[in-house]
Amino acid sequence: MTGRTAEGDPQEELAARLRLLQELSGLGVRALARDTGLSSSSLSRYLNGQTLPPWPAVVALCRLVKRDPRPLRPLWERTSNPLPAPPKSSRQVRPLPRNDLPRDAPDFTGRDAQLAAVLAAVDSHRAVSVDGMAGVGKTCLAVHAAHRLAADFPDAQLYVDLHGFTEGREPMDPDSVLRMLFAALDVPSERVPREGVEQLAACWRSELARRRVVVVLDNAADADQVRPLLPGAGESVALVTSRNRLLGLDEVPPVSLDVLSPRESAELLARASGDPDGPDGRLTREPESAAEVLRLCGHLPLALRLAGARLRHRPGWTVGILVERMAEGASEFDAEFSAAFAMSVRQLNRPQARLFRMLGLLPGASFDEYVVAALAEVPLRSALATLEDLVDAHLVQQPTAGRYRLHDLVHQHARRATAEQDPAAERERALGRILDYYVHAAAAADAAMPFLSPAVRPRRAGRRPSCPGSRTRTRPSPGSSRSTETSSRPSRRRPPSGPTRTCANCRASCGRTSPGAAARRISTSSSSGHWPPPSAWAIRRNWPRHTATWASRATTRAGRRRPPPRTRPPNSGCPRPRTRRWKPNWPCAAAI
Repeated sequence: MTGRTAEGDPQEELAARLRLLQELSGLGVRALARDTGLSSSSLSRYLNGQTLPPWPAVVALCRLVKRDPRPLRPLWERTSNPLPAPPKSSRQVRPLPRNDLPRDAPDFTGRDAQLAAVLAAVDSHRAVSVDGMAGVGKTCLAVHAAHRLAADFPDAQLYVDLHGFTEGREPMDPDSVLRMLFAALDVPSERVPREGVEQLAACWRSELARRRVVVVLDNAADADQVRPLLPGAGESVALVTSRNRLLGLDEVPPVSLDVLSPRESAELLARASGDPDGPDGRLTREPESAAEVLRLCGHLPLALRLAGARLRHRPGWTVGILVERMAEGASEFDAEFSAAFAMSVRQLNRPQARLFRMLGLLPGASFDEYVVAALAEVPLRSALATLEDLVDAHLVQQPTAGRYRLHDLVHQHARRATAEQDPAAERERALGRILDYYVHAAAAADAAMPFLSPAVRPRRAGRRPSCPGSRTRTRPSPGSSRSTETSSRPSRRRPPSGPTRTCANCRASCGRTSPGAAARRISTSSSSGHWPPPSAWAIRRNWPRHTATWASRATTRAGRRRPPPRTRPPNSGCPRPRTRRWKPNWPCAAAI
């Protein structure tokens, strides 16, 4: 094929070749369109270079003039897939950096120490994990820190919700997350591996090594989901949030969040409600009601923002009305908290979920592993292991070693869950085990400290008789080698080692392990005049002056005299609990 061809643009060159074919045919546009089966308007655009003709149209034109279409195939392919146009100037244009960070919270309050810890961990380890219970403000802290770091990482600021605890959604797999991140950084598809999480993670670390990027990985389910997403060498950083402690990420320092302090809670409530400072504010006019709102919210940021939003959007409400609505369990508050805690509970296995629900039966918020073992009727080691799992899930808090506690809102959620899911008979048996354990623990503690157990003094003329339950002695009759005595002092034998084993005396007096029977035993022992009280709650005032009298009357069961003890209290009692002879023994009570 000979003739003039256009130079430069491949589409113009192809149009020139097609016009040459028309000249060889000697036909006009309409006649050529009729013979090739094309529309005249389309053929006119093909010949003028306005539209790229399909390959069958090019073949039809070549066959009409008896020419081979194959030499035109490379030109047609270049026209179909044009190369990107060169820049109009020699200066390389840099694309704008990607910023996917959510809006920073305008009412961000407190967390100065935690924010400093996050920034320090980013500087030293290039990654940090923020964990805490639902609604404690993990995402808010991570996003706030990312906004602070944005100026130091200008290439991109990325945010990904991993949906580890999202209602109705499965956690995202690392493969999908990595491909989403590659697209956010405009990485060409030919450089992205087609399959294999390990290959994708290696390519991701290679891309981050050449950039300065801050990545927020929010709402992670576990360490396996996060590990392939972390940066390697280079200056990029990652901030991870999760309700679980990510124990599998040894190289990532953790920052755990607790509820706000009372001062920070009051400040956040004021900012969220839009309450003005000074005496004109509703919170200032009703300080007692404001303090009750803080208590009902448990100093949890999520609850405080919900309460503040109610005040902001209801200017006619007083703080007292808000307290009434929250105390009644308004549907909007319960629904928000239930949705927040339900996803954390769903991640638990069956034994963990059962134990969490049973914790709602506890009368108080503080407990230890022995109470949990009695509550769930499981071995102590199993109870301790399950408690540690709940601590890692931030459903149970551990303020000190050996002591655990439930947040008030978590306690309420557990109480509702056990009322809805556990049979009434099972809850009744669990309550009986708790009360039996408390009775047994008090008796064992008193038996373990006999040197503080006061006995009733011998009856003297002019004094009221001893109260029921006190110890009475009878003098040995002449000729008898042993003295008979009846004592209410607990046995000196070593107390039972297992917390779930109810003592024989408790079972005999209760008759059955129900909460009613155990409660009647506790009520009887505290209100029927069984005094003096146990040594865990009271000690005798000025007892050393009675030691000589007590020692002279002390005898053994064989009738032999014992040496006067120097460290034991006297055998003197008290007919009533409220008297100056007794005072509270708070150290012993706190030790129990």
